[in-house]
Amino acid sequence: MNSRRLYTPVRVGSIELPNRLIMAAMETGFCNDTDSLINDGIIEYFRLRAKGHPGLIIVGGGMIDPDNRAIKDMINICDDSAVEGLRRLTDAIHAEGTKCFIQLLHAGAYARSEVYDGIGPVAPSEVRSNFTGEMPHELTVEEIEHIEKLYAGAAVRAADAGFDGIEICANSGYLQCQFLSPVTNRRTDRYGGSLDNRMTFLKETLSAVKEAAGTDFPVSVRLGGNDLVKGGNTIEDAVQIAAAAEDAGADMISVTGGWHEAQVPQVTPDVPAGAYFMFGRRIKEAVTIPVTQSNRMNPQLAEQLVENGVVDMVTLARPFLAEPLLADKAKAGDYDSIRPCIACNQGCLDNLMRQKPIRCLVNATVGFEDKYVKDGVEAGNIPADVPLNILVIGGGVAGMEFAATAAGRGHKVTIWERTEKLGGQVNLAAVPEGKRSYIELARYLEDSCLRAGVAVELGRKADEMSVREALSSGEFDKIVFASGARPVMPPIEIEDGAYVLQAWDVLAGATVPGKNVVVIGGGAVGVETAIHLASIGTLTPEQFTFLYRNHVESPEYLESLLYKGCLNVSIIEMTSRVGRDIGVTTKWIAMSNLKKYEISQYKNSKVIRIAKDGVDIEYLNPEKEGESPEVKHIGADAVVLAAGSRAENEIYERLKNENGLADDLYAIGDCSRIGKIIDAIADAYKLAVTI
Repeated sequence: MNSRRLYTPVRVGSIELPNRLIMAAMETGFCNDTDSLINDGIIEYFRLRAKGHPGLIIVGGGMIDPDNRAIKDMINICDDSAVEGLRRLTDAIHAEGTKCFIQLLHAGAYARSEVYDGIGPVAPSEVRSNFTGEMPHELTVEEIEHIEKLYAGAAVRAADAGFDGIEICANSGYLQCQFLSPVTNRRTDRYGGSLDNRMTFLKETLSAVKEAAGTDFPVSVRLGGNDLVKGGNTIEDAVQIAAAAEDAGADMISVTGGWHEAQVPQVTPDVPAGAYFMFGRRIKEAVTIPVTQSNRMNPQLAEQLVENGVVDMVTLARPFLAEPLLADKAKAGDYDSIRPCIACNQGCLDNLMRQKPIRCLVNATVGFEDKYVKDGVEAGNIPADVPLNILVIGGGVAGMEFAATAAGRGHKVTIWERTEKLGGQVNLAAVPEGKRSYIELARYLEDSCLRAGVAVELGRKADEMSVREALSSGEFDKIVFASGARPVMPPIEIEDGAYVLQAWDVLAGATVPGKNVVVIGGGAVGVETAIHLASIGTLTPEQFTFLYRNHVESPEYLESLLYKGCLNVSIIEMTSRVGRDIGVTTKWIAMSNLKKYEISQYKNSKVIRIAKDGVDIEYLNPEKEGESPEVKHIGADAVVLAAGSRAENEIYERLKNENGLADDLYAIGDCSRIGKIIDAIADAYKLAVTI
């Protein structure tokens, strides 16, 4: 039964929100480099999401100090010149019937000096940041009081610009957190020492904001439920902080996970949905103001948590990137039409860490709303001028994205897929540990094709003759090749009798004989395949829970079985870095798993021969320049190749230059250029909205 309480009103201070599904603040990097002012792209980005009617949109983060920022293109709310643009933004959001706050953020020691020309990072104490590696300047009392005034001034600008309230960022390790934590706050004045003293900066900030903007101007405080940093604040500390924030005037508490530097996954695919809900539940028990919870949430889980009274509201960030109309679709119970966030971080958080504007793997319009959205309508929903009959060769993500979007514009689309299943490489991408969410993308795209009326012919292999016939017969006006790629066979000598297979075969379920396996190639595919192999024979989370609850063995022994499988796995990589193409926000998890599963790594190593009993490698020690490579033999019962892929585009290449055919043939995804899923979907969408 579809829960209804999530979609009922709730009061936050002096205002009433129409429902309890909140779009969280998330950096976008869309602002102008020079002045960080609002532009048309940002307005269209938020306007589109406002059309989906979440209970509240929290814009952010808002830069309160130009000398200290999280990223170079934060939204400016530290200068009066920003108010006019911010008012354009709030007007656009309000015109859709949606309310909005702006988050006020001071990065403190988390500021990276290379992204601005300021005075450098600052903090309560001179403690080197584990996030940036930089040593911050210890703030004086006068400087602390100045920053409190910056918060107050930003709050006044927010009210003048038409925001319905503000949120103070006291989460993820930024300046407010640095004052709250005993790890980074070693002061001996009124701002340091006991937890009550460490809360002084937050309480004074709240008082300054309320005094400047008015007691009836709503203020949310976003807190971590646990720093997840050794020696940092726990949930019990967070409960006291939340209660103190309420006493100081906060109207809402928004609960999230730990610090950016925490060595515990918080927003990656391996985190179970709602894993941190207990933080919100515990804090709700301690305060009377509304509490909202975030971290790996989805609408169905949000409905359960709110219906059961665990929290008052639920906050989502990345799911609103993937699906702008999420709230309306969820309220209607139309979950299958919600484009799923798969928590990959490839387009959003990874880009932000590289100081680039965000994108979205599953939604090609993100960051291009001013190009792909007109009057609040996405280009994929605008009918084509001339409906065409289009054949798509290949049913992977590129083929399905194109087919569903083009069919949604009125074209008649048919997919030929040579296998008996749609999805292509994404079905393999979903196999490794922590990436099961990827299968949701394949499911969504397949459902989208069916809803749009795409004709799907499984087991239909294209060849040159059938493609020519498809065009010459007049059955199809255009042909789009989305035939993907195939794995590369590197030029390595292979002894007769050696057991060699591709990583794709392993991920597809091929059996690997023996106990010792060598994976050749230390890129993302090689790393994920190695971890998958090493996990064979380990306890599943469900098995662990059953055995632990029933005290079958000691917790220590059971924990050891989570990472000890049946196979001994090694990786051989030619370069000095394993996992070089894994995103920055997920690479550390992969590297940690390589250690936990005791996977051997041979870097700077070239495979010169694959034998029946293993592989011969040449190891070049980078510290011994000029010396000859050392030859080693690594024993193995099976060898798995993860040496890259090449485009499956022979038919397209032969036909594209023929007279009368070139204008009617297109190639997208890996068939056009080897890339990632985010590239394939972007290619497909771009063609689908212009063809």
